[in-house]
Amino acid sequence: MNKIRFYQLLVGMLLLLNGLLWVGAYLRRPPHSPHDRPRQIVIERLQFNDQQIKQYDVLIQQHRQKIRIKDSTIRSLKNQLYALTTITPPKQTTVDSLTTLIGEQQKAIEIIHYQHFTDIRTLCQPQQLPRFEQLTKDLSSIFAPHHPPKK
Repeated sequence: MNKIRFYQLLVGMLLLLNGLLWVGAYLRRPPHSPHDRPRQIVIERLQFNDQQIKQYDVLIQQHRQKIRIKDSTIRSLKNQLYALTTITPPKQTTVDSLTTLIGEQQKAIEIIHYQHFTDIRTLCQPQQLPRFEQLTKDLSSIFAPHHPPKK
């Protein structure tokens, strides 16, 4: 075997090994929902016990269901609004009405979020309330889309 063939085989084996290591690392990674990270942050920061975690998970499911309904309504209203772009000229009163309805739905979403966190607060034991107060200062960054939370 000459040197060139030896080095070709060595490079090929290294590339194969590297590929196998990448695949192995990917397969070992536990699957996570994009919603798991904020959930984990809340649990860790508030130091919830097992019972509180179960109650929190119920609150999360209820919250997600309410938000899904509002998001669906907003999408429908936006579709109606954007359909008006095909009308020349669109009725301004219709545009105003639809944007007002979208705004009302967004307001309702913010109220749902607020209520969710007041519900989380009720899960807290007295010694956890100072941690909850600190958590509320970071909520906008923890739940911001595509932005890592501040620590």
